[in-house]
Amino acid sequence: MKRVSVFIITLLFPLLMLAQTAEECYQKGAKFSEQKEYDKAMEWYLKAASQGHTQAQNNIGYLYAKGHGVDKDLAKAIEWYTKAANQGNISAQKNLGWIYSEGIGVNQDK
Repeated sequence: MKRVSVFIITLLFPLLMLAQTAEECYQKGAKFSEQKEYDKAMEWYLKAASQGHTQAQNNIGYLYAKGHGVDKDLAKAIEWYTKAANQGNISAQKNLGWIYSEGIGVNQDK
């Protein structure tokens, strides 16, 4: 039994070392974004966002809103801003509020 446990730990340890926290993924995304390597930034932001990182979700919305590294898509921008805003991210709430106040990509009341 002891040999099996050691064997399993030996197999799993390298996999655990590859796992990265949401914050680590976000920081890598931010680094690539600063370097204007938006496709790589999106890759890392998506990894962070999938772990619930709200600032990564907000930044994905921004990349879609601006068309950085992806085709410009206001519907997707709104979707990502909304995900982050619903979790209390103030930046996303501000971005979403601005979109609605300006009537950009949303239906306006007349």
